[in-house]
Formats: sequence, structure tokens, C-alpha cells
Amino acid sequence: MSNFKYIFGQIEDDRSHINRLHNLVDILLIGITSDICGAKTWEQMVVFAKSKETFLKKSKFLELPNGIPSKVTLNRVFSACACENNLVLGQVKTAEKSNEIVAIPELLDILNIVGNTITIDAMGTQKEIAEKIIDKNADYILAAKAN
Repeated sequence: MSNFKYIFGQIEDDRSHINRLHNLVDILLIGITSDICGAKTWEQMVVFAKSKETFLKKSKFLELPNGIPSKVTLNRVFSACACENNLVLGQVKTAEKSNEIVAIPELLDILNIVGNTITIDAMGTQKEIAEKIIDKNADYILAAKAN
């Protein structure tokens, strides 16, 4: 387990020290381990971590100085971490002589987007794409062009 702590400890924590109640390594490892164990929403990740809190503390896997982070904290940290570190959460190759209009729905099928806001450029502003995002319990911001 110390290898995980070492590896994730290398990630720079750019969060403000004023509001930093939870260790970044703890947050990342809660997200990863709970996802591996089947949690698919931020709330499920918190439930998983709370159910294992005693073990996680005793085994020194996590420090958890202020307990288990909330679902809002997990969401905020993972969204910021993904954007700031150019983390790719999923990728679908477009077929030859195709475009992203076909690939976006395929990508949405493999991603857990519940409770998140999806942004797509003007090419992806399609009724079917917006409906798929809504069906997956997420929100969207889609660009529009004058043409």
C-alpha cells in the first residue's frame, strides 16, 4: 500500500491550504479503491469509504485526519484534478471518414457522468447527445455557432 501513497504523493496539491481538510492522497485513493469495488457515484464512494473507515485507519492505508471527505469534496477534487493535470477519463477513436458526432455517444456510454456537467464544442451540439447526457443524470453546456 505504501507504493500507492508514494505514487499519488507525487501529485502536486494545488488546493488552498485554508480549506484543505483532507489529504489529497486520501481523496485520490478513496476514489480509486471505491471505484474498483463498484462505487459509481460520489455518494457511493463516500458510503464505501465510511464502511471501511476503521480498516483504512488501522491499516494506515489512509490517514483521514478529518474523517471521510464528503461527496462534494470528492467531486470538486476529481474535477479539478482531471482538468488541471490533463487527465483523460475516456477516449473513443473515430472511424475513418467519420467524426466526433458518432464518437461522443459511444464515449458517453462508457463514462460515469452522473451528477456532472458535460461541455462539448459546437460540433457535438446535437439533440441526441443532449438527450443521452440527460438520460445519464448529468447536465450539459453545449456551444452554438451562428452558422
